[in-house]
Amino acid sequence: MLITTVKRLLILTVALFLVLLITTNVARADLKATNNAYAWESSTNQFLNSNVRITWNGSWEPFVHELNFDNDLYTGVCSPGGTRWAGTMEFGLYHEDNAPALAQGFQQTRNWSVVYCDRDGDGDFDNTDRRATPPTGYTLYQTLDPGLLQDVETPCSTGNCALEIITTLVINLDQNCDGVRDVPVTTPMCFYAEALVPVAGPPYWSGPLQARITSGGGDKTVNFDPRHPTAITLLGLNAASGAGGWPPLALAALVVIGLFAPVYIYLKRLHRV
Repeated sequence: MLITTVKRLLILTVALFLVLLITTNVARADLKATNNAYAWESSTNQFLNSNVRITWNGSWEPFVHELNFDNDLYTGVCSPGGTRWAGTMEFGLYHEDNAPALAQGFQQTRNWSVVYCDRDGDGDFDNTDRRATPPTGYTLYQTLDPGLLQDVETPCSTGNCALEIITTLVINLDQNCDGVRDVPVTTPMCFYAEALVPVAGPPYWSGPLQARITSGGGDKTVNFDPRHPTAITLLGLNAASGAGGWPPLALAALVVIGLFAPVYIYLKRLHRV
């Protein structure tokens, strides 16, 4: 009896696995978010994936993400057969915090486009391309209109975000539907967009701030370190950004004084006792 029950459970498990496998293969789109997403950090003049220092100053923050395609056919364009050079992408950003509540994040997005991301002409998208300036120096290939949704506020139950703004876009590199990408296959292509940074007062964003790019079941995020235009954030300045030597030295002196002054006062009181 026990052996029969085990056999039935094994058969049921295998059947469920096959159903899930078939469903997944049918549902997945050709465009895949398998490469890292990056955002521009002005203090070091490069695109970074994590710990991107950003100041709430009302500027537009550039993003770039290398596109990747597999052999699946996306049927949302080029009907009825579809094409492997297309897919749907979500561009989502933390918009409002819940700890503290009502702290402002990114406000809106613009300039969604597909660009040639091999900026130095060596055939790939690497650190050299991400360090090239200015950040808008990518050669434009195709301007994208929002596909389904634009900056839609969406309740978020993960992390510390109360609201996320999401833009859904359809990317198609086979506009004549001949099954061939419109540009040479050896040319790396990237998604480019910009997000509006708020001019925020208190309450300030307290925890990790993220932006994400999702497509074909893949999800890639950029992690930010928000800095606000207040006196305390001066300690976050990059030492290499000063034209002279005094700002970093002055900041270092302030740090040393702040650390050792309490110790000095305590020892002095102890000596009196």
